Amino acid sequence: AFDNGVDAVSHLEAHAASPHAVHLIVTDLRLPRGSGADVIDNLLSGNLAAGVYIASAGTTILGNFIGVDVVGLNPMPNGRGGVVSGFASTGTVIGDGSIAGRNVIGGNLDEGGITLGSATELGTTVRGNYVGVGADGTTPVGNRRGMWVVSGGATNIAIGGNNASDRNVIAHNTDEGVRLEFGTGVRMVGNSIFDNGGPG
Repeated sequence: AFDNGVDAVSHLEAHAASPHAVHLIVTDLRLPRGSGADVIDNLLSGNLAAGVYIASAGTTILGNFIGVDVVGLNPMPNGRGGVVSGFASTGTVIGDGSIAGRNVIGGNLDEGGITLGSATELGTTVRGNYVGVGADGTTPVGNRRGMWVVSGGATNIAIGGNNASDRNVIAHNTDEGVRLEFGTGVRMVGNSIFDNGGPG
C-alpha cells in the first residue's frame, strides 16, 4: 500500500540520465529508447494510455500497483493496458519472485495486464505477479486479458519459474488468461491460471 508521503506526477518520462521512478503516483509513464529504468513501488493507474510503456533495454518493474487503487483491491484502469512493451524492449524484468517485488496488475483495458509486443522482445522474465487479482491475492480485479505475447520476435521469454515464489497468479480476466499469438522460446512454468473468460 502507499501512503500520503508519495509524490503525484502528471507526466513522467524516464531517460538514461535519470532512470529511476521510485515511490511515485504517476500518470503516463513512458520509458523511451535507450538504456533501461527501475520502476519500483509506484501507483501507475488511471491513465488514458498504458500504465507503463517500455521502449528500452534492461527495464526492471517491481512492487508496483498498476491499474488498481492505492489499496490494490479496486480497479483504477489504464486505458491502453497495464505494462506494454514496444520498440527495442529487451531484458525486461516484471516481478522478481519476491513479495516486495510483486506487481499487482488489475483493471486494465484494451491490451490488458501485460503485453509483450516488441519486435525484439528478448529475455523478458515475468515472475511472482498478481494479474487480475488484488493485493490480497484473492479479490478479483480483472484486466481485459491477463497476458498477451504478440511479438513475432519474442524469444527466450520466461513466465513463472521453477520456484514456488516465481508463480504468477493470472485470474479473473475478461478474455484469455495468457494469449500466445507469436514468438518462439516462450517458457511458462508453475503459474496459477484460472477463472478467466477465454482459454489459456
